Amino acid sequence: MKNLGKIGLAAGVAAALVLLFRRRKDGTRVFDDVTAQVTKWADALRQFRQDDRPDTNVRTSYHQGTASRPTASTRQPGDMTE
Repeated sequence: MKNLGKIGLAAGVAAALVLLFRRRKDGTRVFDDVTAQVTKWADALRQFRQDDRPDTNVRTSYHQGTASRPTASTRQPGDMTE
C-alpha cells in the first residue's frame, strides 16, 4: 500500500507538469502565467519593504548616546564595587 501512495504522488506531479508546460493554441503556457504572477507578487513585496523601511541616512535623537557608562542610580544593592 505504501507503493500505491508513491505511485499516485508521482502520477499527480507528472500530470501537473504536463499541464504547466503544455502549449495553448495561442502559443503560451500556464507556466508563463504562473511565473508572471509570482514575479508581480515579488515586486510588490519588494516595493512594500522598501517603502516601509525608514531612511537610514537620517539620524534620530534616540540613537545618539545610547552607549553610556552605568551611573550610581543604575547600580543595584549587592553589585560589586570597584
